[in-house]
Amino acid sequence: DVPLSRQAAWRYFTNGAYYTVTRNNLVIWDDRLYQAKYLKDFIDGTGFQKLEPHQELVDRGDCLANPGNEYVVYLSNGGNVTVNLSDISGSLQAKWYNPRTGEYQQQPPTTGGGSRSFKAPDSQDWALHIRVEASDVTPPEVPTDLRLLDN
Repeated sequence: DVPLSRQAAWRYFTNGAYYTVTRNNLVIWDDRLYQAKYLKDFIDGTGFQKLEPHQELVDRGDCLANPGNEYVVYLSNGGNVTVNLSDISGSLQAKWYNPRTGEYQQQPPTTGGGSRSFKAPDSQDWALHIRVEASDVTPPEVPTDLRLLDN
């Protein structure tokens, strides 16, 4: 069942585990593999290596976070979720990811410093991705003392 496979994969991911799709050791391109590709594409757009399960930051759903930097919340049945963003300040980018189509829906900017509520676009499964807006990120300084060495 494709919806159950997709929901299982997302629940594994947002609880810090991984999910694989196999069938008799053969790769069969069906809807489950499209769903796995959408999950991989989403993961590639996060700082996945720094995310850890943080259920205490949400009132429902499954949450991965790097508190103060990035938050991912998966809701298997849409609805509202309250996320504790007290570890982060400034302007935040929030967007809903549709795991059925691989498309994002941008949300109005929000701010950290407390708990914020978000409403999924409909009653199906959705992933909420919250992070510091790009303009709030200070790029690293370029070293000025570099020199070429002769061999």
